[in-house]
Amino acid sequence: MKLIIALFIITNTSFGQFLPLVIIGDDHRVRVTPELAESEIHHSIGQILINKGELGFFTCTATVISQIHILTAAHCILDPSGNEAVSVTFKPARGLDANIPITHRRISAKKFYYHPYYPISRRAKYDVAVIELTREVPVNALPIGRAPHMNRSRILKHPMLTWPLFLRIPSPEIMIAGYPGDKPNGQMWEGRGQLAYANFRNSNRYNVDTFAGQSGSAIRMNRRGEEVIIGVHSSGVSNLVNAHNLGAMFDDSILGMIEEWITTKSN
Repeated sequence: MKLIIALFIITNTSFGQFLPLVIIGDDHRVRVTPELAESEIHHSIGQILINKGELGFFTCTATVISQIHILTAAHCILDPSGNEAVSVTFKPARGLDANIPITHRRISAKKFYYHPYYPISRRAKYDVAVIELTREVPVNALPIGRAPHMNRSRILKHPMLTWPLFLRIPSPEIMIAGYPGDKPNGQMWEGRGQLAYANFRNSNRYNVDTFAGQSGSAIRMNRRGEEVIIGVHSSGVSNLVNAHNLGAMFDDSILGMIEEWITTKSN
């Protein structure tokens, strides 16, 4: 299905404000059905329902990273003024036949952790949060790791060369699965694409198709045969000359922050 990228804007259900939605060219997302789901990966992904009081209810995506912690975006649990959500409910592996006990199909949040710079800057590079749950999730936790620090090209200098060479660096493939608002509620969809730019001083861009409701989705990458979470999907930019999606990519600082959050036991 061909979708035209234009200057249209509709409500982003995972943020509560008007934001651009980015399907880049053809929509390459594929529905993750119970038959296609990989139990070690997709069963660790779920939908969160967020109550933001007077602003209403919103949905985002989250991923299990410990038995009682899920990873998502900071803007999913904060309102535009920086206030925390009234309540959050996690629905693990929603829409998949994951044999999750009825008592664990809706799990409430107990405590929120988020990057301290996000409420101040609202920048995508800081849009990361972890939610501590009231009970354990009976699925596997996905590992987290450092995102590759890469530019689109690299300058190669050598004494034998009169002029430096500009080498095009192959972009690694990444995967993003979540619960987009343009699809029937409760359906998981996944997109694949390239990590176009991952410079932690600038934007962190990729061309994977996403939609409202997928905020907070894990950005996954295959590393030596194992899928690792290297970031969190935040938002997108769409106009007539440029279209890309943005996320918080994990560097050593963010990884250390997440490790501290999941090892801290709240009262």
